Amino acid sequence: MQKRRLRILVNAIHARSGGGLTYLRHLLPLLAAEPDLEIHIVPHPTQDSFFASLSPALFVHRLTMPSGWLQLLLWEQFSFPLQARRIGYDAVLSPANFGPLAIRRQVIVIQNAVTVGARERRLAKKLYWITLRLMTLISLAVVRRAVAVSHYAATTARSRLPPQTAADIVHHGVDPAFVPGTQPRQDFLLAVGDLYVQKNLHGLVEAMVLVRHEKPSIRLRIAGEAIDRDYAALLRKLVAERGLADCVDFLGRRPPEELIVLYQTCAIFVFPSTEESFGMPLVEAMACGAPIVASMSAATPEIAGDAALLCDAEAPYALAQAIVRILDDATLRNDLQRRAIARARDFSWPDCARRTAAILRDAAAAG
Repeated sequence: MQKRRLRILVNAIHARSGGGLTYLRHLLPLLAAEPDLEIHIVPHPTQDSFFASLSPALFVHRLTMPSGWLQLLLWEQFSFPLQARRIGYDAVLSPANFGPLAIRRQVIVIQNAVTVGARERRLAKKLYWITLRLMTLISLAVVRRAVAVSHYAATTARSRLPPQTAADIVHHGVDPAFVPGTQPRQDFLLAVGDLYVQKNLHGLVEAMVLVRHEKPSIRLRIAGEAIDRDYAALLRKLVAERGLADCVDFLGRRPPEELIVLYQTCAIFVFPSTEESFGMPLVEAMACGAPIVASMSAATPEIAGDAALLCDAEAPYALAQAIVRILDDATLRNDLQRRAIARARDFSWPDCARRTAAILRDAAAAG
């Protein structure tokens, strides 16, 4: 008699953009390929078709729910547990730092560092991050297991972890399509990431003023969606005020095939983020063999290892100095490219899925 497969219910209602979607896009088909797991997904209605297209082995449940963040949070706490009971589950996977507090047989994934709000000055945004931190800490006190995408992400929450909650460090992987290219590198800097204040793109713009004094022909291309529209407007204003409108390009969000070419042909990939729990673009750039300048804060040193020239990215002069140093030193560039390719091999989606599946089995077995 064939043993019943474990039913894993994925709470994907907060995965609507950025790294959250990238994580599930790679992880879920691999989990569905595990012979003893049956993967069911509750997505936000705006992402129904996205999840349905990932794999025919995934079961997608289309439910009606609100769009606003606070309304969605309340729906998750009160309606999701009822829907989960109707669907049935052995364990729930919530990949957005927190989940419905009424469900104990749950694994949460700490993808966002809870310290981000300390850098936010706008009241509405600060309240968002305070709520995220509070919900993360309460969830950690309730759920069976927790996964953190880096030691840094775990450390920011570990002081509040109860003894019975195990926090496993499971790094993200990198898509095998991200590989070194054969085209020559061109005269532009590249930054990739949705536009949020913690990405420190304003610091990069200030550094660009200094870099242009030394390298007048260099350009900056920023690939990322303007999720925080106020911050995006501030960036464009800063670019205009610093006289950089002719050399800074806002590309918006680009598809993976275009990002690969950008990573393969940029002179330097710059990752100036001040609050990063993992940094998917950092690993993608490493896999493509880009020379990298990165911030020495948050999880970046952990993920980059020796594959990037680290600096105080909050100091425009230090950031500019690191960029110019790589542009001037071919030996350093070649060494960083070699180290980047080697470091990227440490990040594997199959390994991430294997370890996550084991954690989900343990959570289901806990009863």
